[in-house]
Amino acid sequence: MLEKCKEEGATVIDFGCCLGQDVRQFVYDGVPLDQIRGYDLDPFFIEQGYELYRDGEVMKEKKIFAAGSILDDQFLDGIEPAD
Repeated sequence: MLEKCKEEGATVIDFGCCLGQDVRQFVYDGVPLDQIRGYDLDPFFIEQGYELYRDGEVMKEKKIFAAGSILDDQFLDGIEPAD
């Protein structure tokens, strides 16, 4: 999966990302931020991830994480695609 992202430009989407540790591991492993998105139902977990990893500024700027249900059409209409 990592090679597909790095070599072929595939996008990583983490549904139920919680604190976003898997998303951040992909970043650490060299996947560009514009190829990664993380979604969780509870914004509390996303905010806790920003605090824990101290990367809220860059993650918010790049709109890596969003809180909402992927089953909600209004939520899906409002998110920005990766790439």
